[in-house]
Amino acid sequence: MVREYTAEFKLEAVKLANEQRKAGQTITKTAKDLGIKGGLLGKWIKKHNEKKS
Repeated sequence: MVREYTAEFKLEAVKLANEQRKAGQTITKTAKDLGIKGGLLGKWIKKHNEKKS
């Protein structure tokens, strides 16, 4: 089953991952805490960073 995530959830997840990375936590751990796969969160972060450029 494919799960759809809102743009708001994705943005909040990216912000959280960036904050927690500064504190030394991995993307994989943050993703696990959110109940998603690390690769998915990584894609969202990459996409977010591309938009900022």
